[in-house]
Amino acid sequence: MYSTLFTMPYLLVAHYHETDTIQCEDSWFLKQIRRMLSTIREGKSEDQKCKEARVSESPYSDQVRGIGTDIAIVSCMVFLAQFILSSLMGSIVASSGSTVAVVVCASVLSFCGAVSANFVSYLDL
Repeated sequence: MYSTLFTMPYLLVAHYHETDTIQCEDSWFLKQIRRMLSTIREGKSEDQKCKEARVSESPYSDQVRGIGTDIAIVSCMVFLAQFILSSLMGSIVASSGSTVAVVVCASVLSFCGAVSANFVSYLDL
């Protein structure tokens, strides 16, 4: 279980990047953050930068999200999932009054994981 949880997501991300299966496009939010960072870097006010942004392109506009960012996202996702589950498990056991709730919760979440794993394209792995 441990090897599956901490190995397969990273193998999939590396495989997706190696075979160019995914297309990384910037969202509106990411474009706004890059524009704000370039404004801060150049030390100009927001109004001046908005006027100049129409004329010239941002220096961050040609950057593409790489494998390092995707691996960091997967690491944060795994950590956040462990943190949420461990913080909620105490209240679930306390509200049910029995430690059987741990087994029931594990089986329900395993079923959810099995269903969601059907939607992942493993490609030749």
